[in-house]
Amino acid sequence: MNYFFDLDNTLLKHNIYTTDFWIKNIGAKTAKEFGIKITKNKWKKIFEGEIHINKLIKNQNIETKKFWSKLNKADLEIRKKLLKNPNDIELFEDVQVIKNLSGKKAIISNTAQESIIFCLKHFGIHNYFDIIIGNNGKNVNKLKPFPDSILEAIKILGIKKNDVIFVGDEIRDLKAGKAAGVKTIIINRNGNKIDFGDLKPDRIIRSLKELL
Repeated sequence: MNYFFDLDNTLLKHNIYTTDFWIKNIGAKTAKEFGIKITKNKWKKIFEGEIHINKLIKNQNIETKKFWSKLNKADLEIRKKLLKNPNDIELFEDVQVIKNLSGKKAIISNTAQESIIFCLKHFGIHNYFDIIIGNNGKNVNKLKPFPDSILEAIKILGIKKNDVIFVGDEIRDLKAGKAAGVKTIIINRNGNKIDFGDLKPDRIIRSLKELL
């Protein structure tokens, strides 16, 4: 079996870097620099795939490449600052079990590609993974909840859908996994109720140790 993982709140524990924090300190600020206003509610719809942000950008005659370069750079700089304080971004203790799992392993995240690599190297786990697919500024409209990044990893690794388990922590992970046709596991560490709508994960776990 091969294992694909989401990054934030699946492998990394964020005590400050929440969705609201990102919108306020990265998303809204970057948009403002380009002279556009994207409301908090609209950002959340973008995250869920209900709105394609590149359409909003193009409507304002803004070059998408420059916008995403600026946005992803801001994300990386924020993470670098937060990682200086061990309490701001932590590695969940059970992440260490990943090195004992069989098969190929991948990171499938909407986070900026450079930010993913920096974080994984910071915690010394970058060698756990065969491939990392994140936001490179060109694939924005194909990120989760769309299945494209999962399917891309499957193709590059030369494996079959039936041999893939995707582990994430939220509804867009579930949507992406189901759309890609792979077994999808939701990790719910605190046991809080999650509204999956009409979708149902193949399994819900409290710890990555349950994958062994």
